[in-house]
Amino acid sequence: MNIHKITHILVEYKTTLENLGVRPIRILTRKTFREYSKDSDALLSHALYLVEGALVTAQDKDKYGKLNRHLTAIQMCLSFAGLYSLDELMTHNKP
Repeated sequence: MNIHKITHILVEYKTTLENLGVRPIRILTRKTFREYSKDSDALLSHALYLVEGALVTAQDKDKYGKLNRHLTAIQMCLSFAGLYSLDELMTHNKP
């Protein structure tokens, strides 16, 4: 996947989350994702927080690896929060 495709996906997620009324908030780093497993609002807020950072990272072609790692984390948050299934996320990543 190239930077343009990743950016497109990120913009789609940003739009979807904002339309749901989600605000970007970083989760507490001292907690585990398991502790957030029943808090889909926190996971969605963290996903949007990561999306906004990833869109900035996408401006630097030398940070392609970091961009991919952020996309992975975003998609995991979106799936754990119940917004997308694994099949849907895999479809998003297709060329």
